[in-house]
Amino acid sequence: MSQFLKKNKSCFIPVSSIFKNMLSRDKDGFTKLQDLLNEFSDNRLLITLIFFSLPIAIPLPYPPGFTSLFAIPLILFSTKLIIGNTEIILPHKIGQYKISNKTLIKIFSKMIPMIRFLESYMKPRIKFTQYKYTKNIFGYLSFISSIFILIPLPFTNAIPALSICIIALGFLNQDGLVLIIGLFIFFIGGAITFLAVTGSFFILLFSLKSIGRFFSST
Repeated sequence: MSQFLKKNKSCFIPVSSIFKNMLSRDKDGFTKLQDLLNEFSDNRLLITLIFFSLPIAIPLPYPPGFTSLFAIPLILFSTKLIIGNTEIILPHKIGQYKISNKTLIKIFSKMIPMIRFLESYMKPRIKFTQYKYTKNIFGYLSFISSIFILIPLPFTNAIPALSICIIALGFLNQDGLVLIIGLFIFFIGGAITFLAVTGSFFILLFSLKSIGRFFSST
């Protein structure tokens, strides 16, 4: 079994239950990101990937810079997934960033029903999650998806973020079918990102040519 998964299946706690415990917070307070991650139980690396990816896939009125704030840890922890390092430590500046508990409660409240719905269809099957190469491959996919999320273009955030969440849930529930679904979502997100980037490039090129013609004709 993968080193990222808790070996005692009888003690496995669903992610939805872990996130539900996060709702009992002082609504008027604030929580540092690093302190929040320290509250996650076993399998913290995969749960952390879910925490940072799923909010990006949920349309909520987040403050400016929220996507970048969550995408950078995704890059960091996807790298850890690749190299086999399960340590959950954020860069100091990001780890000390404070999020209001009202915002956290809103995020967890939105995530819990979605995760619970997905978990209801998950079960151990097509068990290739135990092989090291599987962890490496999906670590790379999560890393690439995290890069896509950082691209400041429409439609390049939500689908790559969803693929990371699905992949992490697939590992936690040892569901190979879910990992395959996450792979398809990754390719869809990659295709959309490619179209968005190339489309923006050609629009920019056309605009520059139009400006050049305008000034050359005057």
